[in-house]
Amino acid sequence: MMKKRFGLVFEYMFDIHNERDVAQVSKALSQTTGKALWVYTRNRDYALADRTVSYPKGINATSKALIQNELYMSLKPSVFFSLWGGYRSARDCDAIMVMYYGIGAFVTAATFKFFKMLQGKKGIVYSKADLGSRKIERDEFLLQDSRLKFVFRFLYHYLMPWAIDYLSVETAEGKKWLVDKLKRSEDKTFVTYNCPALYPIEKIKFSDRKKQIIFVGRVSAPEKGVKYLIQAFITLVKQHPDYNLIIVGPYDESWLQSMESHFSISSYPITLLGNVQSKEKLFQLYSESQYFVLPSLFEGSPLSFVEAICCNVIPVCSDVSFVYKEVLEDNAKYCLFDSEDSEHLAEKLSFLIDNISLSEKIYNGIETISSNFSWNKQLASVSKVLSD
Repeated sequence: MMKKRFGLVFEYMFDIHNERDVAQVSKALSQTTGKALWVYTRNRDYALADRTVSYPKGINATSKALIQNELYMSLKPSVFFSLWGGYRSARDCDAIMVMYYGIGAFVTAATFKFFKMLQGKKGIVYSKADLGSRKIERDEFLLQDSRLKFVFRFLYHYLMPWAIDYLSVETAEGKKWLVDKLKRSEDKTFVTYNCPALYPIEKIKFSDRKKQIIFVGRVSAPEKGVKYLIQAFITLVKQHPDYNLIIVGPYDESWLQSMESHFSISSYPITLLGNVQSKEKLFQLYSESQYFVLPSLFEGSPLSFVEAICCNVIPVCSDVSFVYKEVLEDNAKYCLFDSEDSEHLAEKLSFLIDNISLSEKIYNGIETISSNFSWNKQLASVSKVLSD
């Protein structure tokens, strides 16, 4: 008889919003099927879980000799966590969700499947693929041009589909690539958008919004490309001095000093808010802004993009994710810019600001688009994971 438990193996529950957003689908899945949700994590309790199982602290408290070992440094505790997560969840659950589809997820899933086989059981694994154009380019290289291409083909074409039964991806283009290139089963690969936990917000006309541009994310992380946004804004504000830039998210003091040294950001209408602890406050910031900019060097389906769409903010993003093109459709040509090109970003923003009627047209169409980001739609797609 199947145990009434569903496991979420998620290494870090470090972000204050993860519990209500990124991993929320796991709780909803457990509720719709009557299974208790057990979460396996490294660093803290997951409030929505029926039980949190913590990674053994002793594994992190390694000796200096081990920490200095090159093999350990190349693997890091993540691989150990993946092995532990797969083994530990196999003891408790017959179905698990792993985040995200990649080597770590494969290690967890394969370990889980192996120990379920020892128990004489099947075990079901569901994962989410975080596919951006850069990740696909990297995987294409591994499959076609790397020295170990035959090893990677065996891993991607046979082992990963065996280990991970069901896989959701945020774009139709991503699903096509998974089915065509990685030989995934089309019936067990489906499209679901990321969905934020929404809060009631006041509907504000585009013309009544502040002349404000907002960024939300890990500010000092190089892959988020915030320096390109700052460069573009400095160019933009010379033509449009009535606009200001709001930057939301964690940043290091060293990053701030670097930005001040290179761009003198304190001389411009740029506000660094750091982490916004209240999600209601964050959504209010979105809803007050006219434009949301995400200048990342690579992305899959970032939650901040979805949040901006659901708050009717016009998104202006680097052209690194299939999800932008699919969601924005015809408006993508106005809202996407070349990654790592601050001049192109400044041009796109300036064009939208100068053509206010176009901005209002895009803005009015976003409300229809936002209806795609629904928990009910996502749950309808993935509910078969636990009914297998």
